[in-house]
Amino acid sequence: MRGPGMSIKPLLKEFLGSPAFRRAWRVARARAPLEAEARRRIAAFLRGDAALSEFFGDLAGTAGAHGPIEGADTSALFPLDAPATARFLEALARAAPESRIEAELRRALAGIDTRDPTERLRGFLAFVARVAAEGGEETALPLEPEHAAAFLTFCWHMLYDGEVPAFTPAAQRALLPLAEAGFLAGADKKRAAAPDPADRFAIFLRFARELRDLLARVNPQLGFWAVDAFLEWYLGRAAAGAAAAGTEARAAAAREEAPGPAAFADPIGALARETFLPEPFLRDIVEALESRRQLLLEGPTAVGKTFLARRLAAFVARDPSRVAFLALHPAVRHECVVESAAGPGIVSALAERAAAEPEAAFALILDDAGRVDLRAALGEALVALDDRDAAPLLPFSRRPLCLSRNLRVIATATELSDAAVRRRFATVRLAPDPAVLARFFEARAPDLAWVAKAYARLLRRLLEDGGPAAALGHGALMRPGPLDAGAIERLWRTEIQPFVEAHVRDPARLAGYDLGALRAEAEALWNADPGAVGGKSARAAAANGGRGGAGEGAAVAGEPREGGARPAAIAAP
Repeated sequence: MRGPGMSIKPLLKEFLGSPAFRRAWRVARARAPLEAEARRRIAAFLRGDAALSEFFGDLAGTAGAHGPIEGADTSALFPLDAPATARFLEALARAAPESRIEAELRRALAGIDTRDPTERLRGFLAFVARVAAEGGEETALPLEPEHAAAFLTFCWHMLYDGEVPAFTPAAQRALLPLAEAGFLAGADKKRAAAPDPADRFAIFLRFARELRDLLARVNPQLGFWAVDAFLEWYLGRAAAGAAAAGTEARAAAAREEAPGPAAFADPIGALARETFLPEPFLRDIVEALESRRQLLLEGPTAVGKTFLARRLAAFVARDPSRVAFLALHPAVRHECVVESAAGPGIVSALAERAAAEPEAAFALILDDAGRVDLRAALGEALVALDDRDAAPLLPFSRRPLCLSRNLRVIATATELSDAAVRRRFATVRLAPDPAVLARFFEARAPDLAWVAKAYARLLRRLLEDGGPAAALGHGALMRPGPLDAGAIERLWRTEIQPFVEAHVRDPARLAGYDLGALRAEAEALWNADPGAVGGKSARAAAANGGRGGAGEGAAVAGEPREGGARPAAIAAP
């Protein structure tokens, strides 16, 4: 690997003179006592003096800690996605017996080689993948390997007094842009998109150590916390540059005019690699969100609505502490969302922070918005969404609710039937798309490319036999962790087949949904005509609610190949 100092020094100089560095210095000082306390509590767990639930609670609290920085400004003290960390720990605790988790964690934490603990991380990720597979769909998303890598390396960073860098969300997002901008070289540059987080951590570890050594020449107190801050700054600078350019051509021109190492990779490309969606489609979505500030992601089961909402929120906010995730369900009330006699709700609290930091971007995710009466739950917030200049008074505090223009709102729903609510959002309709699945397997497990072809046949049969209600999204087969034929067969047997049986009423048709039969059928069609898998009728049916006909803005690409129809249509009222 080429040392980063050969090309990155001008950027380091710019960073060290920026407000971001001065702020990071203050944050590092503010969190020092919490790091010492976290180190003590992890050690207590390793000695057996703390229960697993206590240990998890302590770590979740530390990851989400906030403190006053620069006067009255309250900021996240650690560069972790605190809600994702909490969900990961909760899902892990549910997925396996406590004694099994304790044994695995002690094995992963104790006595590591701080120079290169990659293999210990690999073993922990394999454990998490096993319990995720055993836990089924309920635990799969929170037990993503990226969350597991961030959690374990964060623990190492605390326990070993900063000798190991935490593989934070910013570090994970930054690796590909760093490679594309030329700051990684040789094998590391080629492997920056490796599907295994342990492989990516090994690359990051080498880069972070070299970067820390460069920073330490300026000031010995600049440790891995300064590397974290630099990566956050780097991503923010890249995203701001692309947003200011406005179009792909103007962004490219700006990159060409910038001096060599400051020419950043396009962040939309990184988002495309995360989501496996086409870049032009993602550009349309980001532009719709930036111009309308409110976006609805709509579509059937498992098309990736929540996953995309999270990635979009992270993309626009660039700081997990500026993202609020609200899971909506029938028990959610206005008092939880907006305001109660006890104080502000989730929306009004985030709105206050956004108004206080007009230069920063914030994002609110309203997940599963179709499950509640949004007029009742959002109340005054719905008025403010309709007109960002409006400031309706809240019922208890009598204070105005202002949704400033730096707050983006992303909602997800299978279907949002309330027209008065819908018109407040630009709408993106997602649909089952075998092409997305093909890109996923091409990146994660090329030898399983046949799964996308079999899924295309599955989707066509489901639409023919069960209608639009039977449409099963490609996300049902996009799972974290190690992938092999055995894992796909288990997933098919335990999740796909039960879904099929619930939606296909004719028992005589069920034999056609056998994985082996679908694979053979798809590969025979593929060998005869690579454009035939999935078929135009499957595309049209999925795009038009099972009615057939291609229609304008067809929502399904239909077959795992380049080109073809875009996977969704955007409608702005």
